[in-house]
Amino acid sequence: MASSSSHPKIQLESKADIRFLTNELRRAATTSTETRATEIVCKTGGNAKQVKATKQAVNVKVEKWIDEVFALASNNLQINGVEYHEAFRQVQEFEPEDTNLLAQTEKARIDKDRVLVKVAHMRKEIPKKTRDLVQDSESRHSRVAVEKVPIRDVESLSVTDTLIAPRERIQAVQDAVNFIGLDPLLKEYDETVRMVADLVKPESLPATTSKLLRATKLLSVWEATSQIPDPSESMIKQEGDVTHSAGGMVGLDTPRKARSGLLKRLQANTRTKPY
Repeated sequence: MASSSSHPKIQLESKADIRFLTNELRRAATTSTETRATEIVCKTGGNAKQVKATKQAVNVKVEKWIDEVFALASNNLQINGVEYHEAFRQVQEFEPEDTNLLAQTEKARIDKDRVLVKVAHMRKEIPKKTRDLVQDSESRHSRVAVEKVPIRDVESLSVTDTLIAPRERIQAVQDAVNFIGLDPLLKEYDETVRMVADLVKPESLPATTSKLLRATKLLSVWEATSQIPDPSESMIKQEGDVTHSAGGMVGLDTPRKARSGLLKRLQANTRTKPY
C-alpha cells in the first residue's frame, strides 16, 4: 500500500471554500429533510408535531455527520499551502502596510487640527465683527432717519407754514421715531434727564462750590484793591494836606498804608484759603 505522502492533497485557495462546501451540504440535507417530512405527513396522516420533532432530531444528526466528514477529510486538505487545522487556528490575519491609507490618515489629522485652529480663531473674531456690524448698522439707520426728517429754519417759517404744515412736520418726526425705535429714544432721554439731575445737586460738587465761593470773595477784594490810586500820585496830591505839630509830623493814614494793610489781609487769607 502506497504511503499518504505519495498522494497529492486537495488544494483550496481560502477558508471560504471550506465554508461554502459546508453550507451547501447543510442546505441540501435540510431541503431533503423538509421534503421527506412533508411527504410522510401527507401519505400517512401522522401527527405533525411528532413529525416536526423527528425532523429536528434528523437535522442535528446530519450536522454532526457533516462535521465528522470534514474532520476525516482534513488530513488530505490544504488551504493556500497551509494544513487544514493550522489554517483554521490562524484567527488573526495581518495585512501589509498600506502607504496610501497612512497618508490619507495623516492628511485627515492635519485637516482636523487646522479646523480646530480656525474654529478657535472664529470664536474670537466673530463676536468683534458682529459688534462692529451692529454699530455700523445703527449709525446708518440714525443717518437715514436724520435725513428723512426735514430740517428747516424756524425764523424763515411764515404764518401760513406754521398753520398749514405742522401735520407734515409731525408726521416726518413720527416716521423718524418709528424708524429708529421708541425704546432707544426713551432710554437716551431718561439717561440725559438723570445726568442733568445729578449735575444740579449741590452735594455732587461740594469742592467746586466751595472753590467758587472763595474765588468770588477774592474777586471782590481784588476789585476793592484796584480802586486804590497809585501811591506816588496820592502823595503829590495830598502833600499840602499834611500838618506839623510841636512833637513832630502828624497826619492821616496814607494810601500806601491802606494798601499795605489790604495786601497783608490778602496774604493771610491765601494762607488759610488757598482758593
